[in-house]
Amino acid sequence: PPSVNFPLKLREWIRAFLVSGACQWIACEDTQREDDGSRKTFFFNLETGERQDSLESYFASTVAKSIAAELLADGELDMDGWICVQPGETEYNNEVPYYCHQGSGYVTWNLVEWVMNH
Repeated sequence: PPSVNFPLKLREWIRAFLVSGACQWIACEDTQREDDGSRKTFFFNLETGERQDSLESYFASTVAKSIAAELLADGELDMDGWICVQPGETEYNNEVPYYCHQGSGYVTWNLVEWVMNH
């Protein structure tokens, strides 16, 4: 299956989220300088007071779930993408759902994890 380029999509999603103003996270510059003279950026949640050095790890699961849902919706429409195979729908007698890319035949038990790695 084609790569979703997750690292790039994650950065784009976070950037759009911060720019939209729909969140309580703001980007801040640390008062101490790095070795190269630049200031380190961190993120601060105005609502909870939480500080994160990176929002990528914080939002990775949420973004991956969203991308996986889009892949499944598209797969149902174009018949060449990802589908969810429910238990008992095949001759393999699977007891849990799995995900299959119709174009390549690739199978995974966890589409969100696959997205995060591709």
